[in-house]
Amino acid sequence: MIKVKFDDKQVKRALRRLDKAVDNVKPALKDIADKEVRLAQNRIRIKKTDPDGRPWRPWSYATLQYRIRQGNVGKGLLYSNGLLARSFDTDVSRNELTVSNSAPYATYLQEGTPNMPSRKFLGWGNKSIKSAADILLKYLKGKLK
Repeated sequence: MIKVKFDDKQVKRALRRLDKAVDNVKPALKDIADKEVRLAQNRIRIKKTDPDGRPWRPWSYATLQYRIRQGNVGKGLLYSNGLLARSFDTDVSRNELTVSNSAPYATYLQEGTPNMPSRKFLGWGNKSIKSAADILLKYLKGKLK
């Protein structure tokens, strides 16, 4: 007969530390929210793509003509005076995060209208998901040491 005695004290101690670390991930969520804002601002200012990297649909002819008259055509889609890129807000709790944009026209750009295609600048694309996972893993590893 073989008898194996398992001492689970270390496992229970590790699980308690993990439970405590996971109970309040607010610092990690704050980092994730800040990173998502930077990614969205980069999409607006430079990339001109949705969160999955798909290019936004170009302006209509009328919008292009309007932007030429305004003298800001060179700034590209979704960037006229910088308000959209400056209007991000984050709200972070112990286990939830929200990233929003308070520019008065943000919803129309994000969702589109009957006369304008959607040009999503917020959302969880592959880059956002990987970045969030990396931040959470780093946070939890630090809490479990």
